Amino acid sequence: MYEVTISADGYVDETFEFEMEKDKNYSGEQFTISPELAAGSARIVLEWNAQPQDLDSYLWGNTDKGDDLYVNFRKRTCEGRDGLLAELDVDDTNGYGPETITLNDLNGVYTYWRLAALIAATQCAGEKRDTLSCHARRCTASSMAQGLKHYA
Repeated sequence: MYEVTISADGYVDETFEFEMEKDKNYSGEQFTISPELAAGSARIVLEWNAQPQDLDSYLWGNTDKGDDLYVNFRKRTCEGRDGLLAELDVDDTNGYGPETITLNDLNGVYTYWRLAALIAATQCAGEKRDTLSCHARRCTASSMAQGLKHYA
């Protein structure tokens, strides 16, 4: 098992575990890195295998100021009294992802949910499941966990 760190100007450094088997060639491996975030923002990143081709991310909730927040593939942005609250930045429909939502107001209670078409979900039973990661700037993981619930 190897640890691979990927860094680039304007992006958050990411470290991944990568397992390599003896006498096996590797090419085209995909690693996702996230653009830097403004202070007080967070990004939810969803990745998965080739099947199902499309997973859909949903984020909803309420800010502490009373704004309702709802974002998905049908409603990609959500505005509040102070500007853009959240945005579905990337909506991948060809497998692997990433699918990303950026949340610009961490002061609130939010629920994240991902959905796959029922037929596609049953076709990939037993395969590696999707992965979810959250990137935040100037907030702690525990403060994110208090306000963000995840349903798969």
